[in-house]
Amino acid sequence: MIFIRNKATVIIQNISDDENYCKPVCDFKCIEGKCTAPNVCTCNDGYLPSWTEPQNNSDDRICTEFRPCNALSCKVNERCDISGSCVCNHGYVKNAFGEGCVSSCTPPCINSNCTEPNYCTCNAGFTPRNESFCEPICKRGCQNGDCISPDHCICHKDFVQNVYNDSGPHCISPCTRNCSRHSECVIDHNLDYKCECHFGWTGEDCDQPSMCVTTMAFDYHDINRITIRDTNSTIMQILKSAPNCYQCDNSLNKDTLCYIIHSDKDNTIFVGCLLSTELPCYITHYKGPTISTKKVWFFVTIAILIIGLTVAAFVMYHKRQKIKLIDLPPAKSADDKTAKLHFAIRSNSNRSEPPQRYADISRCLYFSLSPNANRLWRDLP
Repeated sequence: MIFIRNKATVIIQNISDDENYCKPVCDFKCIEGKCTAPNVCTCNDGYLPSWTEPQNNSDDRICTEFRPCNALSCKVNERCDISGSCVCNHGYVKNAFGEGCVSSCTPPCINSNCTEPNYCTCNAGFTPRNESFCEPICKRGCQNGDCISPDHCICHKDFVQNVYNDSGPHCISPCTRNCSRHSECVIDHNLDYKCECHFGWTGEDCDQPSMCVTTMAFDYHDINRITIRDTNSTIMQILKSAPNCYQCDNSLNKDTLCYIIHSDKDNTIFVGCLLSTELPCYITHYKGPTISTKKVWFFVTIAILIIGLTVAAFVMYHKRQKIKLIDLPPAKSADDKTAKLHFAIRSNSNRSEPPQRYADISRCLYFSLSPNANRLWRDLP
């Protein structure tokens, strides 16, 4: 008969006609010992257990013959006890992963090793905070963030990681520049923000293309005129984002950067070539004036204004000279009148008007004003 009591299996054996004896059962062999309780092995006299509890019940329990210890038989950090057994020194415990005894620390060491009783030695990249806990070290510091492991800083909210400046703070405020999608906002050694352009883009905000792309079929009749190179992620990005070139096929040669393009739509293959946006073929057809064109028009406008002002000043000057001729003061006598007329004609002799015209005017006025006109007329220049 078999029955269960207290979750332990026992066997009922007949000892006599009027009584039963319950024998405990162990799920393992008990070598040089006896199963004295369910899954409990007790070694025979002169033998000691060779296992350490807890142990898997499927493993056999082996009792080894007891031999009194001596100074040579005990392992590291052990001593020979008066009982004849090797025991751990004070502050040490049995090594669960090998022979001998290892140091014990209470409380247990964190991010460190217990190298001596109650003494923790920090792991590489950590520094002690207290006797048992070592915290990670971030060499650049972790201002505005948390150092969660050696040189690994997690920034607080509203701060971003500074990965471009090894000497600056690890966590910085977000970029204040209006960088285009063709760039990354970085911080330089002066802690100033700037836009770091992707390949093929330029300008302060990286919004001006420095390259354009022209595409052709893989079976293009003049494909041998170019050299097709290996493609990488950087090239694929510029091939997708760069503007198209305009009638620049004549600029292609062996040195042109040309790459294979796989179309995801119809599974076809194209060849894309990158050319400089400084080529005349691109500038001529580029939508909107370039920066250099704007500068030319600016200087042309300034030149036109200067010429216009000069002409206006010249015209005003000659008008004022005409007024002088008309506004002569009244003369007291005929000889005085002729003398003033003589002066007016001489003062205007450098004008652009034909000299003969002034001679005709003076002749008419002169004979009407002076009886000595014939004599004075000879004195005129």
